[in-house]
Amino acid sequence: MKRLTALALCLTTVFTLGTSVSADTLSSTTAGSNTSNQQVKGTYRDDTNATVYSVDIEWSNFNFEYNKGSKGTWDPATHKYSEPKPAGWGDQKGTIKMTNHSNADVGYTLTCSVDSEYSNFYLGTDKYSMLGSDTGTLKTAENTAVENAPSKQLTIYPLGSLPAGTNDANVATLTITIGAK
Repeated sequence: MKRLTALALCLTTVFTLGTSVSADTLSSTTAGSNTSNQQVKGTYRDDTNATVYSVDIEWSNFNFEYNKGSKGTWDPATHKYSEPKPAGWGDQKGTIKMTNHSNADVGYTLTCSVDSEYSNFYLGTDKYSMLGSDTGTLKTAENTAVENAPSKQLTIYPLGSLPAGTNDANVATLTITIGAK
């Protein structure tokens, strides 16, 4: 008998442990008007990963030298010029390398602003055209090794000419704007 009583008490305890009860008192003398309400609450949680933007920009040397040109150095022994120097910029160029370490695609815009004193000077992404702006996209770095991060290298050429007497002057400004794509 003790075992049955202990078993009954044990089962009663087990079945009531995880039960949550909410009680309302309903009192009405009209049939069908007994109601009880319970507010149901919910929460939306956005556990998506935050976007982190990280772009490396490497600028090469952008100090260019314009040569007026010359026949070269006169050699009185041969009556000829040696080492002529053609007018212009020669093979000078600058580079800009952008590397995306972000977990999202990024867009870039490269613009050039030339100082008004140097209206005959301009820059281009090739040797024949003026740079207005250059735009593009760097893909996300997700699923890539650091050394294989998406990158883009732009080559910039000096074009046009500089006025005589120009020496180490700030003739233009290149600007890269990076943004979400």
